[in-house]
Amino acid sequence: MSERRDDENRDTGLDERVIAAMRSPEVLAPNFEARLMAQARAEIARRQATSARRNWWMTGRVFVASPLTALAMAAGIALAAAASTLVVARRGQPTLSATRDTVEFVRFVLVDSTARSVSVVGDFNGWSRDETPLNIASKPGVWSVSLPLSPGRHEYAFIVDGKRWVVDPASIAASDEFGTESSVLLVAPASIGAS
Repeated sequence: MSERRDDENRDTGLDERVIAAMRSPEVLAPNFEARLMAQARAEIARRQATSARRNWWMTGRVFVASPLTALAMAAGIALAAAASTLVVARRGQPTLSATRDTVEFVRFVLVDSTARSVSVVGDFNGWSRDETPLNIASKPGVWSVSLPLSPGRHEYAFIVDGKRWVVDPASIAASDEFGTESSVLLVAPASIGAS
């Protein structure tokens, strides 16, 4: 408690000294105003010199040319354009190489011995339940179909018996913003030189 009073007494004395220093008049050197004005003039001159150098390309210029001079300048520009066109024409026309659309055949397989019908839905068939049915293979419960797919990332799932959504257990799973799971298939392009 006594420490607090000592701090308050010390602060009061400090406040009075600071206030007294702030209220006392400031005495400036006799040449203060002249020095201040000289520095301001030097700064203005420096800024004008810098901006003139920096903005020389933005300042307006007046060029006086006779009609004959203007015609000669136009002919020079046209000659330069014609010469550059000839250089490009001599190099030949650019060759356009058409790449054929490539597809890879992908086999979709689902093993389900209880299924009566299976179809595959995905971004490659507009998620249509009826468009791509799977066929029963030689072994019972093995359903498969081969589809031509373009290279890239494809999402798909199986529809079992027309209503049950099944994610391919042999593939990478992904979920959409609604929490619906689907399978992800990455189709690589055919190797270069393959036919």
